Amino acid sequence: MTELGLIGEQDLANSLSRYLQAPTPVEIPDQVSPEMLAGVPLAYLRENAILPLQMDADRLVVAVADPFSSATIDALAFHYERTLALRILPRRTITECIDRIEQSALAAASNGGSGGEILDFGPDDLERLKDFAREAPIVRFVAETIHKAVDARATDIHIEPLEDHVRIRFRHDGMLSTVDTASIAMLSGISTRIKILSRLNIAERRLPQDGRMRIAVRGRDVDLRVSVIPSIHGEAIVLRILDRAGVELKLGKLGFDDAAQAKIRSMSQAANGIVLITGPTGSGKTTTLYSILAERSRPDVKIFTVEDPVEYRMAGITQLQVNPAIDLDFAAALRSILRQDPDIILLGEIRDRETAQVAVQAALTGHLVFSTLHTNSAAGALTRLRDMGIDGYLLGATIRGVIAQRLLRRIC
Repeated sequence: MTELGLIGEQDLANSLSRYLQAPTPVEIPDQVSPEMLAGVPLAYLRENAILPLQMDADRLVVAVADPFSSATIDALAFHYERTLALRILPRRTITECIDRIEQSALAAASNGGSGGEILDFGPDDLERLKDFAREAPIVRFVAETIHKAVDARATDIHIEPLEDHVRIRFRHDGMLSTVDTASIAMLSGISTRIKILSRLNIAERRLPQDGRMRIAVRGRDVDLRVSVIPSIHGEAIVLRILDRAGVELKLGKLGFDDAAQAKIRSMSQAANGIVLITGPTGSGKTTTLYSILAERSRPDVKIFTVEDPVEYRMAGITQLQVNPAIDLDFAAALRSILRQDPDIILLGEIRDRETAQVAVQAALTGHLVFSTLHTNSAAGALTRLRDMGIDGYLLGATIRGVIAQRLLRRIC
């Protein structure tokens, strides 16, 4: 579009920054430290219109003209072994900055000073870095699939082995659609790559495995829950995308009518007890809970959350992620939190009898507990808790309300 004169480079960069929620750099440096350019030829940076701006122990801030060039971005992330935070600038601005850095390095080198290390690259160095973007098709395929899903605002990625190929489907607005296919010969590599990223056992292909990963997509961190299960044609994989960028945590923005909002607010203002939200996976239960917490969060209220994983990061509250590998499950975390003098506790999910018992104990000792259950109706929540061994008189004393929630498609 810029070549056709339909839009200016600066206007395009501003639009992309707003769309991807990537802030614009306050100032562009005339000089970059040699450590940030170690092993990266200026010719490669100029060709791809990408420039490192700032680096710390685990993050690299880079200016890019094309934030959708996943191969180049992945190559730089692989080279620096850091998460990239993108700042979008016009191509001309980036190349002019690189030219100034090169001229400054040339002048310093000619005067016998430092700067030669920035220029000391041959054709082999340039080709080596280009190879980062071309090599390992499995790595690129997995990264590009996740990037496409996040860009499409999908909630789930389904990688399904069929008899003669692998089908890739995204779930968007509750509906599955096929977006890509891959050779069945790639399945083993795809599975291994995802297991490595989510720290699962790559040698185990007979049993189901669950894990999680965090990757950088367009300069922001995205969490994914991973489920791998063996099938007759190979391992089927589902990735649940937990991308909360741009989600507005306001109860009035979630689609509840005025009467429903009034009932929810009445439940959430209780001094103690349990408030439950039920519904299928992906129906927005956690979003509703956090919208309630946003209204209850005040300097005089102590709020804890226990989740698997933490889906929203909210200022002013203390959040804890369970870790079964070290025996930190929901029940154990909740017991510890009760010694931290909380007023309100958000429990990601009541999964078993032990967790339900501790939640009831917390409610009986003056705490307000919010949590979720996987049931088909509000009344079904009480039956489910009874099945977990909670006595009816305890439910009557602690349950302040149950919300049965569904996520509906909208015309937009």
